[in-house]
Amino acid sequence: MITEAKFDGLLHIACPTIPAEFANWLMVECYDPESSQLVFPGRGRIPVNGESVANVLSLPNEGDKVKYELDVEAINFFHEKYNCLEGSAPKIDSVIEIVKANKKADDHFLRSWLMIAVSTFLCPPTSLGISPRCYPPLVDLSKVKNLNWCQFVVDQLQDASRKIGKKNSVRGCLFVLVLLYADSLMVDNLEVPSTKPRIAAWSRKLLNQVIKLDTNTDGSFGKLKMKKSQYSIPETSLFRMDDIHRFVSSKTPIGIGGQVYTDSLWASAWALDGFTEEEYQQFEEEALRKFEEAKKSKRTDPSSSKQIDEEARPDPSSSKQIHEEARTRQNSPLQTPKETEAPATSIGDASITPAYNPHPTRMLRKTTVLQSPYVQSQSDIHFKCTKDTHRVYDAVCSCSKRSNNRKYAYPFELMFF
Repeated sequence: MITEAKFDGLLHIACPTIPAEFANWLMVECYDPESSQLVFPGRGRIPVNGESVANVLSLPNEGDKVKYELDVEAINFFHEKYNCLEGSAPKIDSVIEIVKANKKADDHFLRSWLMIAVSTFLCPPTSLGISPRCYPPLVDLSKVKNLNWCQFVVDQLQDASRKIGKKNSVRGCLFVLVLLYADSLMVDNLEVPSTKPRIAAWSRKLLNQVIKLDTNTDGSFGKLKMKKSQYSIPETSLFRMDDIHRFVSSKTPIGIGGQVYTDSLWASAWALDGFTEEEYQQFEEEALRKFEEAKKSKRTDPSSSKQIDEEARPDPSSSKQIHEEARTRQNSPLQTPKETEAPATSIGDASITPAYNPHPTRMLRKTTVLQSPYVQSQSDIHFKCTKDTHRVYDAVCSCSKRSNNRKYAYPFELMFF
């Protein structure tokens, strides 16, 4: 029955477990979901499409799209078949026990086996239960062989890669990426079987040997060269612009990257694009003519170089004028941009740095007295009190138990009330 459903390729799996760290490196750092390729800058690329997946798993690669979605009728059908409680899905372990206990090759056995194949290998969920999304394609078992399961594997890998970072776990058939990469490496000292499908050629022992050869001294992967095969494209050049752009985008913080540079961004105002060949020829002839005239004038007039030196030499009077203008601008109030336009100067004058003029010191102001804003206060106020007033003040201070440290300055002329 499994062969009639065209799932017999999964019966030849030679590797019982997946190298987790190696598979995580391929999925997170090397797989590009937009192009659906394993990209290795400077080494090559491996397309992950329906054809390459069929070469590894030997599953149907044509037909209708697999509907991996929630369907109420399909959920009710499976809950009735497997006596599931309402709102709960069967556990993977319980379905495995059903397959082991079934002694007949009937629809119940095939449906249970396909549930395990999809939920544990082709698209394993993040939980320990069977995902209800796999129910719709397994309701009618006669249509299973007419579905494109290889493209289903590719679609799930792309969807899982786009969600990396949003979830703590990754779903999808990572074992396909591992075998596609291992099949594309140059391992001259190892004998890799040519068995088809490729899932039957790679045992865990052989896979561990290749991973060890592909490991760098710092523990990272990607040491071996890639060979040219039906499903791999090696690169002889060390640099490729799209790989460099992808690497830079991956290292850029979120919200900053993504800018696409076009030719217009690099355009210059001095570019000669859009001119005809005749115009180019005229420009060249004009430039050559001016160059020859400059050479002749330099040969016939030996004082031309002296004249150029004198023109470039700064004029003391003009530099003095620049200093005075700079000092005036510093002492004058702020002006509008139109009023502060600098006068045109010669090349020699513009090269002179104005003399240093320190900023004028700020006038120190006395501390403001806390008083009414409508009363004008004086800086020095002299109080003249009578002797009786002093006595009253002393009496008040002694009654309130205050210390009297005030020193009186009796004026020569005392005023009496």
